[in-house]
Amino acid sequence: MVRFRTGWRYAKGHQGATSFFATAELDISIWSFILSHMGTLKSQSRIYRPQAPTGAAPAATFAPSEVYKRLGLIKADRSELVRVLRIGVPVAVFGKLATEIGTSQATLGKVIGLPSSTLTRRRQSKRLSPDESDRLYRVASAYRSALQLFEGERTAAQRWLNEPAKALGGSSPIDYLDTEAGAEAVHDLILRLEHGVIT
Repeated sequence: MVRFRTGWRYAKGHQGATSFFATAELDISIWSFILSHMGTLKSQSRIYRPQAPTGAAPAATFAPSEVYKRLGLIKADRSELVRVLRIGVPVAVFGKLATEIGTSQATLGKVIGLPSSTLTRRRQSKRLSPDESDRLYRVASAYRSALQLFEGERTAAQRWLNEPAKALGGSSPIDYLDTEAGAEAVHDLILRLEHGVIT
């Protein structure tokens, strides 16, 4: 351990200023540690990442746009999304999303305000209403953001969406998606986690 002492001569020659020019000690070993770890801290853009399930295959390169394509919300690019939401998404998207986020259709129906009786009618008409479609998109958007957080690891994203979160008052993120304000809270939480703020 190396220490430097500064201000000793000045303090000794001017006793009246001794208390002001007290001996200053710089612990080089502490500063060396801090400086050597600064680069590591800056490079950690995603600190919150759970351990992947045992035996799970490494996640492929994650492309956020692929989530909506996989669900059937878009075929080519996101420019289609607004048009599809305005006319109502195909009812098949509802079942695909429930499977994708690892929850039951009953739970997803409760989140977007789609009771089973209404779902039966929608299956006959082949499309959800625009309002139902918009609420379904709210859930799909949160799932997409969770996948980004976990770099494409579906199992981790599903678990996070369905498990209680302290930052959400003990509710799970999926339960918060039944309102726009709740969805904003979920997206804000994901953003904090992406920046390493563990809450």
